[in-house]
Amino acid sequence: MKKKIFATILAVTTAFSMMLTGCGNSKTEASDAGTAQAESKAEEAVTAEVPETTDITFYGVNDPQISAALIMADKLGYFEELGLNVQLQLFTGMDPIGAALSSGEAKIATSNNYEPILWVCNGAPIHVVAPLCNMGGTQAAALAPGVEIESAKDLENLRIGLQAGSPVTICFKNMCAELGVDFDSLNFINLQPADQISAMASGDIDVISAWEPYITQVIHDGGTFLLSGNKANFPELEGDVDWFELYNSVVVNDEFLAENPVTVKLLLQALGKATDYINDNREETVSMLAVQFNLEEDVLSDIMDRNYYDMIVDDQFVTSTQYLEQYLFDNGFATKKLETSDYINFDIMKSELSERYVTELF
Repeated sequence: MKKKIFATILAVTTAFSMMLTGCGNSKTEASDAGTAQAESKAEEAVTAEVPETTDITFYGVNDPQISAALIMADKLGYFEELGLNVQLQLFTGMDPIGAALSSGEAKIATSNNYEPILWVCNGAPIHVVAPLCNMGGTQAAALAPGVEIESAKDLENLRIGLQAGSPVTICFKNMCAELGVDFDSLNFINLQPADQISAMASGDIDVISAWEPYITQVIHDGGTFLLSGNKANFPELEGDVDWFELYNSVVVNDEFLAENPVTVKLLLQALGKATDYINDNREETVSMLAVQFNLEEDVLSDIMDRNYYDMIVDDQFVTSTQYLEQYLFDNGFATKKLETSDYINFDIMKSELSERYVTELF
């Protein structure tokens, strides 16, 4: 329709110019100028990216994994630059975000790519539209101060704090398979991360298994890093591993995405710009976010170094996502086996952010 409107405007202005051709050079020049101006305005109308809606509440978690790019985009004014009025709604965990997305209250949010599979299985009308970072290195475990092990098998005799169903479980499963530890013999105590900190302080658990900032806080208090999705620190194995990749992502309500594709595209552009800033200006980023997260700068710097901030969709993202699908189904967390298209829609990434989309597997 916009192309037809442009053609009509062009035809009318051209005809009007021809009618004035015999009226002298000055009038001809004026007519030509008017035609060019009309063409320019029509082209702007056709190509301008005007967001369908400008007032957006963006849900997230107040931590360096889930919402670093979201918070930085807001602080640096990147949303405002694109004509968007974004209000952040930040929580301490994922549960309120899942409830808000499932009810339709939330239209867009940041989340790990573990939870959306479960939400969609339970009927949430949502899709993941872009990754933001690989945070497998922040799904981790640490020994309490004073606790030492001589091999990974020693974990079978320790009390391990772990929130039931949390992604860190996958790290332990893969560690056990590689190092010959009996996963079923591990003594997991179901505690939220904050409660694990208290239990460790009182001597009720020997290992904390959680995410950031809890792990780094324990390490800075004298604890010992043990494992994460991509690092191991055991007497028999130390260094890089491939035990778990977990991505932070942008999740959008299906109806909102269908009705507001330009708005979503602009939001992703702002997040991409913020992601690049995080990588190119790490010290400035840490300084800006330390107050936000109520963390010392050295602690926050260590945490952020465990993350890989990147919106790239590559084969590693695909492989880890498909692994999660199967893992959640096989272990009874997901009520059905989803196809990737059931909860991922990368149409905007493919067409508008193609420089960050480098795989053909989706």
